[in-house]
Amino acid sequence: MTQIEIGRRVRTKTNFLRVLNLQVLAILFLFPNAWFAGDLFLTKPVTEGFRDLKWNTSLKEAFKEMPDLHFDHYSLPAGDKTPSKIFYRRKEDRQISNITFKEIEYWFKDDSFYRVAAHGYSHHGPRTLVSDAERDFEELRRKIRLQYGEPIEHKTDFGITHFDKRVSWRVGGITILLLYKEGDKPNTSELHLEIEAKDISGSASPRKPNSN
Repeated sequence: MTQIEIGRRVRTKTNFLRVLNLQVLAILFLFPNAWFAGDLFLTKPVTEGFRDLKWNTSLKEAFKEMPDLHFDHYSLPAGDKTPSKIFYRRKEDRQISNITFKEIEYWFKDDSFYRVAAHGYSHHGPRTLVSDAERDFEELRRKIRLQYGEPIEHKTDFGITHFDKRVSWRVGGITILLLYKEGDKPNTSELHLEIEAKDISGSASPRKPNSN
């Protein structure tokens, strides 16, 4: 093989690699989530809402998007003056980021959707070092951190009878809270995830009453 032929082959291979790299960059630019889809916490940004519900959606509009919503109870968290209405879905997809929860709550206050809360529970034997709830907590923490960066809060509290872990993020006015705690009964543990737009300004702020 002559030096000319070798040079041609080298140039052809170099040009091919350049085109391939440009194609990969184009795919990543057009579909930034495609490469890391398996590591996403949620495919829709938390600033937009949860699944088909946007923050600040009224109950009337929420029933149009999710006809299977049904009212369950009121809740008055500490510091709140107005009780929230808690709804569940009869045909709920209880998986969030490939992790199955026992229940998912939709919170409304002043006719405005502002919080979603998911709760999971697990049982484990006395020889189990890591429960399913704790394993899911670590997986969710990894995914949220990968998508939204370092948390603003990270606390671990443990004693003879309890072991709790709490992590939270602030994303454009949205609060994401992830909580793991040992259950009240032996060999039980809990996983709680809350996404709240209660204090966000703009479209996700509590709805104002109609002045008309």
